[in-house]
Amino acid sequence: MSDDLIWHLESQTIPAAFALLPGAMTSREAVAMLLAIGLQESGFSARRQGGSPTTVGIGPARGFWQFERGGGVAEILSSPNTKDIIVPIVKLFCFQPTAVACHEAIQNHDVLAVCFARLLLWRDPRTLPGPHDPHTGWDIYLKNWRPGKPHESTWQWHFNHAWQIARGVALV
Repeated sequence: MSDDLIWHLESQTIPAAFALLPGAMTSREAVAMLLAIGLQESGFSARRQGGSPTTVGIGPARGFWQFERGGGVAEILSSPNTKDIIVPIVKLFCFQPTAVACHEAIQNHDVLAVCFARLLLWRDPRTLPGPHDPHTGWDIYLKNWRPGKPHESTWQWHFNHAWQIARGVALV
């Protein structure tokens, strides 16, 4: 994880993605959850599951938010409440709105990856948690990302750190 990358994601990439999504999806809570989940999933250091800044992973998940083709990508592309939002965004970036094409694209297209991640959170009917509710954040993360080997021991730090960044208290 680099300071410059976190700064770029929080100040440039996430707002760029929010500009493409319905306004109701923009909130400080959404920024904090996106940062916390990215920290939890990849540490913002691997774009492919099992990788590191110096190696390419071989796992099935892609992008900083670690989406699997048959999981989150396919769900967002086919869900009645998200497909009409994501398909025009995918086409705007000149990708085909298929699970295969989007899965490949989000490995390196961070704005598109944020759109998928935000839409996955949007599908959950619960209100996104505030800075003092890491337990709800953990529950929302577990339900929507369905990690194979969840590490609750790191969540509290990631959640708190994400909120510090979202509030402008700390960069990294």
